[in-house]
Amino acid sequence: MASVLRLVIACIALVTAVHGTVVKREVLTPSPSSPLTRNVTLDDRNNCQPGDPQPPNRVDTTERVARLRQEMANNGLSAFIVPTDDDHQSEYVGVSDKRRKYISGFSGSAGTAVVLMEEQALWTDGRYFLQADDQLDCNWLLMKAYMSGTPTILQWLKDSLPAGARVGADPTLTTSRKSWEEKVLEVRDEMRNTGTDVLVASALDEVAWLLNLRGSDIPFNPVFRSYALITMNSVELFTPAEKVSAEVEEHLHVNQCETMICVTIQNYDDIFPRLSSFEDDPLVSKIMISSSYSSTSGASYAIYNAVPASKRHQAVSPILFMKGRKNEVENQGMTNAHLKDAVALCDFLALLENEVIAGTYWDELSAAAKSEEFRSQQQDYLSLSFETISASGPNAAVIHYSPSPETNRQIDDQSTYLLDSGAQYKDGTTDITRTLHFGVPTSFQIEAYTRVLRGAMDFASMVFPVGFSLGDIDILARRPLYEAGMDYRHGTSHGIGMCLFVHESASNDYEIGFFGSDEPGYYEDGEFGIRLETTLKVVHKETPHDFVSPMLGFEPVALVPFEPKLINTTLLSRQQCDALNAYHATVREVVGNELKDQERFEGYDWVVRKTEPLLC
Repeated sequence: MASVLRLVIACIALVTAVHGTVVKREVLTPSPSSPLTRNVTLDDRNNCQPGDPQPPNRVDTTERVARLRQEMANNGLSAFIVPTDDDHQSEYVGVSDKRRKYISGFSGSAGTAVVLMEEQALWTDGRYFLQADDQLDCNWLLMKAYMSGTPTILQWLKDSLPAGARVGADPTLTTSRKSWEEKVLEVRDEMRNTGTDVLVASALDEVAWLLNLRGSDIPFNPVFRSYALITMNSVELFTPAEKVSAEVEEHLHVNQCETMICVTIQNYDDIFPRLSSFEDDPLVSKIMISSSYSSTSGASYAIYNAVPASKRHQAVSPILFMKGRKNEVENQGMTNAHLKDAVALCDFLALLENEVIAGTYWDELSAAAKSEEFRSQQQDYLSLSFETISASGPNAAVIHYSPSPETNRQIDDQSTYLLDSGAQYKDGTTDITRTLHFGVPTSFQIEAYTRVLRGAMDFASMVFPVGFSLGDIDILARRPLYEAGMDYRHGTSHGIGMCLFVHESASNDYEIGFFGSDEPGYYEDGEFGIRLETTLKVVHKETPHDFVSPMLGFEPVALVPFEPKLINTTLLSRQQCDALNAYHATVREVVGNELKDQERFEGYDWVVRKTEPLLC
């Protein structure tokens, strides 16, 4: 396995389902809707009740949609997607290309119509909510994109169609926005903007992301040893030849450069003479190599030294920023992965708590092993995403503790137990920490836990304008601790990759599509440790006023209960209490239902107990 590259088939299939001409739905990873979506109905529309006055610009498209449905039936399709784009994905299209306007009546510059045999919906952004509501006839659902609770097209299709349903779209109007060829074209656009002739990709997750490949050379990280060189007319992959299977060659169009974008395979060690060869190339004047940024160290000195000094340019790789912005498919994959992870973790923690209370012997090592076993039972599990931190009592005060035979402690009911763990699934990477107590906690442990929890909730509930970074809001997570003269000696957040590195460097500024951790803590040396880590995604937030716009915020994708016995509700504000109860209600509904579906009833009962509403 270590010497073979693997295509992430699940990810590629998901994209094909949205953007291909005709596909079967069974390639999609089965899962319930996002826990944060809601049912959009025709009752949400204005002026659509009997007797309501009709807007003068409303367009009745009933006959047009009926004719489309007849064509869909003739071709065995259950859904058809109509984007705004023309054959060249232009921002503005000619009159003859306004297919979406014809089928829906909506004339705005941004939107996508989706027609099923019984329903039809249009997605558009906040610029056009009022216009679309006026122009669409009352058979259309109005999907307000980026609004909290609005399902994505992919989510809606998955919820609306049965297994085996076929979705159609015109391939000349649709871009995949996920194929490696499209990514290369985007990278070349960035290179043109900076006058770069050659880009050296030396970070393993950047190469894996760019080419839609995964490997297993590095423990816990699905990457492979490689470099990539991108120019305006070539892509070269430097990796040991024995790693490249026939399937990978086909994926990369090796030896097909005459007819399509292709990748040339080079020996791994040949990267250095290849870089040196640019010294005499008159067509190359600027070679970009990665500089250090966030958790990325940048190119090695060997790479730096091999690039001719007169052509050398160090900068943050554009791939780093592109990788951090998860697209719709990656976004859904991360949500799916965290749901599976929550099911596994809740089921395991239920077993652990019940047995420790009953007197069964458990220690840090056996708990770490059993939690991995539970995760491995979930669909598309690949590996852990890092070495599990399973820490009891004073060991939990060691921030990055790893259990070993020499330090292994029994998990008992006398102190806190901290479990920081995560996994790699084909559709996402997870990272979550929960701290529990299986006996009677001290008043100081309760106070410390509650202050950490308050900071985590204040961080997660922040609404902020575009351009804010972690440094701008880190203080929110620490403020409840500062009030009591407490703190923690580590960061509050880091980016998380999509079936890549669990610590992912991304833009300093938060952007829609970013996934990151929210992990304040407190550590009493020699006594106990507390850390609460929840993965959040950055989303658009609606606000009553728009003096500063657009506004962003977070939504949780990691759904595991907090420990009620460690919460002093008198320290919570009304807003914090309501937010915690709302989070637990989501956990109970989404994770609880999945636990029942998987017949994990011990885990389900545990979730129900832990998510009882708190009285504050």
